[in-house]
Amino acid sequence: MARERLDILIDRMPPIPLAIVQTFVETCPEVSVVADDVGAAELSDTVAAVLPDVIILGNADALGSDADIARLLGPPEVHRRIVTLFGPDRIARLHEWRHSMTVVEDLSAAALRAAILGGGDG
Repeated sequence: MARERLDILIDRMPPIPLAIVQTFVETCPEVSVVADDVGAAELSDTVAAVLPDVIILGNADALGSDADIARLLGPPEVHRRIVTLFGPDRIARLHEWRHSMTVVEDLSAAALRAAILGGGDG
């Protein structure tokens, strides 16, 4: 399952600070950021267009309703890793994608690297 590069889409809305994103990208030559800093309204179209391997999502409330997030994530059978700060209630409601999700509480470049490249708890 080794890949040369992973295509990553980053929702840079709070609480994902720019400095953490920059540090993460600079310390991970194996990732390729295909889109970042995309507005919530354009995220689902961007995901559909660039087909990222990994989606990093920050603030669930800013992303809209459960239906909005489900549309953003695409069909559950499309295997992509989702690294998220979503709380347990939102995760429970998005249970169809749970197998792909890694929840991070300590948001740092190291936490993102571990979640994406080190497996995580998903």
